[in-house]
Amino acid sequence: TGVRAAGQKLTVKLVQSDPTFLSQISMPFFGSVKPNMPISPKGENVYPSTGPYTIVAREIGRSLVMERNKQYKGNRPANPDRIVVTVNTDANQTLLRVKSGEADLDMSGPPSAQVAALADEFGVNKKRFFVNPLVGTGYVALNTARPTFSKANVRQAVNHAADRPALLRTRGKFGGGRTDQILAPQLPGFKPAKIYPLGGADVAKAQQLMGGFTGEVNYLHTTAAAAIAYAQIMKFNLEQAGLKVNLKPQPFGVALKTMGTKGTEMDAFQIGWIADYFDPFDFINVLLDGTTIQDTNNSNYAYFNDAKYNKLMKAAAKLTGQARYTAYGNLDVDIMKNAAPWLPVFNFTSRDFIASRIENFIFHPVYGH
Repeated sequence: TGVRAAGQKLTVKLVQSDPTFLSQISMPFFGSVKPNMPISPKGENVYPSTGPYTIVAREIGRSLVMERNKQYKGNRPANPDRIVVTVNTDANQTLLRVKSGEADLDMSGPPSAQVAALADEFGVNKKRFFVNPLVGTGYVALNTARPTFSKANVRQAVNHAADRPALLRTRGKFGGGRTDQILAPQLPGFKPAKIYPLGGADVAKAQQLMGGFTGEVNYLHTTAAAAIAYAQIMKFNLEQAGLKVNLKPQPFGVALKTMGTKGTEMDAFQIGWIADYFDPFDFINVLLDGTTIQDTNNSNYAYFNDAKYNKLMKAAAKLTGQARYTAYGNLDVDIMKNAAPWLPVFNFTSRDFIASRIENFIFHPVYGH
């Protein structure tokens, strides 16, 4: 009842103030659809498109074909007549295809092991190989609902024990920038604080904070080669601090389900987050608000549920303008310094290699290429 369409104007009336709403509707997959459009867990092959392109064919798990939308009369650019996206490809094979001109871009980027060679051959941010910062953070969630990481001093110790330079090197050249905070630097309100060592592990400080505590860590990570190398470094770092670590590799989709289930037996989860929209709510509240924890499909992998911080998150979400961003910047520092439910390690970069015929590569600071 709160949504009304009249010509080209869509009016949405909310039941209460929501300063995050404008950021949410700026997401690229936001769009108006008919009220009777079916909802399918497998997705829809055909749906109303309001942009310069429309989907003309889709084969689940294999390909997606888009062509210019003949009904679109706006001024947004539409250069190619047809765009074909092929999924579930081999990164090394795709790199060879892009080099030869058989493909134009691998949206996942080139293999990490090949990045340095591409930079040497084509240069950086010139014509074919580009490196840009993404609004995202790679981190290890520390499950505060489990005995090992139930106390803040142990979680703080982990942040001192981590060798961030070594962890970042597993991502290859230009893999990101080291961080010890939740928010990505591009987000409004970000406040650099230098809370934990970014130049390497401080084992002595970690052991001091542990105070002789020894616990066991079921450490969940995915099965990609870089993720395995990353996990092995973390195992060494945590054991230096005095913890016993059991590495638990799982395929990405399985790991998300495992860690997203309340009561999981996993103590730590190696994961990352890229902004859905350009607002700190999408990091702080979405990933750490304890009042949103449910039985399954959780994204608060730390199961962080602190009444004080839940209240501060909700208060920040109601603010607008600079007051909102200042509140979130302070909250980021406060949470990491005093509660430390995460071990933040790096901020993501986008590494893109394009075919020689592409001349208009533009990087979007929030959503990438």
